[in-house]
Amino acid sequence: MNHSVLPVFFAGMILLLVLAIVPVNAESSTITSISPPVGYTSKSTTVTITGMNFNTSSVEVKLMMDDETNITSTVSSHTNNSIVCRFTISSSKELGAWDLVVINEDESEVVKRGGFTIRNPMTLTSIVPR
Repeated sequence: MNHSVLPVFFAGMILLLVLAIVPVNAESSTITSISPPVGYTSKSTTVTITGMNFNTSSVEVKLMMDDETNITSTVSSHTNNSIVCRFTISSSKELGAWDLVVINEDESEVVKRGGFTIRNPMTLTSIVPR
């Protein structure tokens, strides 16, 4: 046997072992869009989340922010690539960007950091011209 081939052989064997031992999770969920990406305090907002590989049996959707109580949604429909849910946002919730989290039935999570913004409701202050 040619000894210069041995390092290549062993490198190939190590690569095969690594590929066989380290599983690749091809089924990871992803979020591609959130519509609308904004909700208002003291209001309910219906949100459509699109993505890939959501669990078709059961999903849960939450808004999360550090040092704040999570806002849990009511999911009205979901498929492998779409979730429709409704958030009721109380007036006491912190304004700003919240993480939107989809939790699949197997407890795997996909997070869209800062994916949903909570604002105060808009108010009309004047109309010009009168």
